[in-house]
Amino acid sequence: MTGDPHRRSGLPARFRRIFLYSVARALTEGLLGLRGLLLARLLGPDSYGAWTLFRIAGRYGLFGGLGVTRGLERELSQSRAAAGAAGPHDDLSARTALGFLLAVFSTLAAGALAVSFRVADPAFAMGLRAFAASALTEMLILYTLTTIRARGELRRFAKLEIMNAAVQLTCVGAGALARGLEGALAGFVLASLFNAAVAARRVSLRPALARDRLGRLLRIGFPQALSVLLGMTLVTADKLAVAAFGGTSLLGYYAFATSIAGLAGSAALIVRTVVFPEVYGQAVTRGQAAALRTHLDRTVLPFTRLYPPLLGFLALGIGPLTALALSQYLPAVPAARLYIFTGFTAGLITLSALGVVAADRQRLLPLVTGAGLLANAGLSVLALTAGAGIEGAAAGAILSQAGCAASVLWLALRAARSPRPTTEALRAILPLFWCAAAVYGLGELLPGNGARDALLAAGAYALLLLPWLPEMRAHARGLLAEPEAAPAVPAVPLPGEDLGTSVDVD
Repeated sequence: MTGDPHRRSGLPARFRRIFLYSVARALTEGLLGLRGLLLARLLGPDSYGAWTLFRIAGRYGLFGGLGVTRGLERELSQSRAAAGAAGPHDDLSARTALGFLLAVFSTLAAGALAVSFRVADPAFAMGLRAFAASALTEMLILYTLTTIRARGELRRFAKLEIMNAAVQLTCVGAGALARGLEGALAGFVLASLFNAAVAARRVSLRPALARDRLGRLLRIGFPQALSVLLGMTLVTADKLAVAAFGGTSLLGYYAFATSIAGLAGSAALIVRTVVFPEVYGQAVTRGQAAALRTHLDRTVLPFTRLYPPLLGFLALGIGPLTALALSQYLPAVPAARLYIFTGFTAGLITLSALGVVAADRQRLLPLVTGAGLLANAGLSVLALTAGAGIEGAAAGAILSQAGCAASVLWLALRAARSPRPTTEALRAILPLFWCAAAVYGLGELLPGNGARDALLAAGAYALLLLPWLPEMRAHARGLLAEPEAAPAVPAVPLPGEDLGTSVDVD
């Protein structure tokens, strides 16, 4: 391609990429959400709670890779940006990541399988064997998708995601219909095997273990993995507390509430998937502070102003939809109305952390997420022991995750050399509390789950948003504005490399 690189990657084209990928991702999330709703109906609260615990264990298992895939996405993105779209790309880092991941997950799978024959609980043994059977394939899917997206192949990436979700829905749903929880686990394993076989055809599968590359991948990725691990514990600590104090039945209701928030949090993942090659690449070609300031102004701050109000409208529609489709989960509606706002806090953490990593300050992330984890666990236990139930646990989750999100944003603002990072971070989090408080208050005034109450609440909520309307309009216009061209800056070679070429940015 020819022309102005900044116009090619400017906001209108960038906005179109986000929109098109969001359509594909909405289909993916819709299929996965349908899988969750189908399992909730077929399995009931008890078995659905057990399924939730299995999926939590599977997500934790992926951290056996110690963040190598997180390091790989930055290495491939920056190598591609520094060398130019047609230049030589870094294949040895990808091969090293694959070799390390194969060694680690083969060991994990063998260990889980061995332990499964030594436990007395049949359900626990079944879960361990399902984990062992799917560990390698889930890792291979993650590695493949990371590599494809870091290479800039967004369309192929989206197609593989949709295929993965469709196969999961088909196999897991059919298995649950035939054999309950046991069939759902078997369907999950079968779907993972099929998806891994298809995805692996898109990348090179020649593993290697270069010590220097592995060390760099771990240096970049391990702090991120530790932060994400703590962050996952942060967003699951309240679920574990609910399971401990209320059992799997109460967890089933709470899991229903949190699954809606998972759909809400996908918006930030969509944006991150589209922009991370650009952010990492500009940190090399334009400098870290300039790249971060652009990322904050064009992505993060608009997200903080526009997304919480939208989530408020969605929260007010949860009651009627639940009454229509899954009336047995109506007791979870008040918690779901609050918990949906953790989709914003998780998204803000994700987008802000992207800037922190681009500035090579990822070592600070585990400290922030660790503090948030302790706060979430403490507030959840306090709410449950005080009799506030799952709605109190949801409120505790919002408070703890909001504090964590504001702290990660503060780190990004500091790296971008903001003159007032604390003030900016606090202002960014204010719309969340305003919208969550409005939804909670309207839920108390109009507690019914009918369409009439929902429409009345939505009208009142729209009036409560009027003080924020000028800022919302300004940020919405900014999303569609063409950014000014950046001054020419020669490309900077990656540490330890002599590219022998340079790329000018107009």
